[in-house]
Amino acid sequence: MSIKPFKLLEGEEIHWRGKFSWKANWLLILICIALLPIPSFFLIGGIGFLIIAFLRTKRSIYAVTNYRVIVRCEFYNFYAVKTSIGYDNIADIIVKQGFMGRLLNYGRIFIFLHNPPNSYVIMPEVPNPKHVGRIIAEHLITFLTYNLMELEANYNQGYISKENYWTMKNLYERQRNIISQRLKLDLEEE
Repeated sequence: MSIKPFKLLEGEEIHWRGKFSWKANWLLILICIALLPIPSFFLIGGIGFLIIAFLRTKRSIYAVTNYRVIVRCEFYNFYAVKTSIGYDNIADIIVKQGFMGRLLNYGRIFIFLHNPPNSYVIMPEVPNPKHVGRIIAEHLITFLTYNLMELEANYNQGYISKENYWTMKNLYERQRNIISQRLKLDLEEE
């Protein structure tokens, strides 16, 4: 199985898959409805807006697997993002919804990266973004917990120094605690 242009890795499972939300095209659809009474404007502008709305939705694919987050957004060849982000490179995630996004249940997910520093990838107009953000956060917490166990084992076997062990342990625990707290707050809001 694959998500073009990405092939799934051995043992990789898709836990969520989606596209750019149709609901995020509400303004384009509203303009088309407004142009309906004027046939010449509807034929030129209205159909054009519907094609743009269709392409925005059709040319995007998002997936969350047990190994990574996959984002593919294209709009013609003017704007194209094709990326695969492993949980080892995710520093943080934030879900943002505007007024219409909360009303129609769509929003953006910002995935902040470790490398390059201070960079991020946006998953634009994701349907049910809090649910998707929760899935990503849970996978990230699982990944960090596994890294902590692996770090402990490497330290006990003498593969890493005490100083490196404590530095990495504090870093993983701090990141896991921040994401756990945010996840807990999101669940309390609902």
